[in-house]
Parts: sequence; structure tokens; C-alpha cells
Amino acid sequence: MILKEKIRVELEKITNESDVFVVDIKTNPNSIVIFLDSKIGIKLIECSGIHKKLYNALGEEIEKFDMQISSPGLTAPFKVLEQYKKNIEKDVQIIEKNGIQYIGKLLLVNDLTVTLQLRDKEKTIQELELSSIAKTKLIF
Repeated sequence: MILKEKIRVELEKITNESDVFVVDIKTNPNSIVIFLDSKIGIKLIECSGIHKKLYNALGEEIEKFDMQISSPGLTAPFKVLEQYKKNIEKDVQIIEKNGIQYIGKLLLVNDLTVTLQLRDKEKTIQELELSSIAKTKLIF
């Protein structure tokens, strides 16, 4: 199992009794950067605790890396389904793979689609397949 997969497995064990979820794991020869989130956001103290548990679980395998754990930030594009679910009732910008852009309130999310109420005069309801989406981010 490669390092990234081992980290993901351990993170799932560590966070399985909380609402914390893994957004992304980035590795390079010198560092590991882990982005975590939860339904109510993740605090620095939670990141620190998870860092310690992960280091204790993987020890020698990760000790040569500079490891950072943080939230992805409010302006980062969504990477996982849980981010869509967390942001229901918030305004988002979605760009489909074909380049079409939508701006509206995220109303519903399931494993296959998202539903938006667009910011047009008619407040049109638009359903999009998750597989057609290139990028989604919060707008303020």
C-alpha cells in the first residue's frame, strides 16, 4: 500500500467517531499536506490532535516528512461529496466540464446530483450531475 493510501486508512480510523472527513492528501518527497473538514468546520486543536494520533499510528513511515494538517479554507474548490453536503443553503459557483457556469444556492445533494436555485429573476431550479462538474466553490 502506498503512503497516501496508508494515511487515508489511518485518518478514517482516527476520525470514524466524529464528523471530520478527509478532503485531500498531497504528498511529495519532503512533505505531507492533509486537508480535513467537518460539518461545522475544523478547529486548530482538532487538527493538532489528529496530527499526533496519525504520527503515533504511522511513526517511522512519516517521520522523515514535514506533515501539515489544516482545513482546505473557504475559497478552495470542493473536492469531496461531504463538502457539498456541508454547504447546503449556501451560495456556490459551479463550472461544468463543458464550461457552462452556474451561480446559485445549493439546495440538495445526493451521490449523483446537486440541485441549485439559480440567481436569475425566475429563481430557476437547476439539477446537475456531479460527474459533469469541473469546479465548485463558495461565493460570498
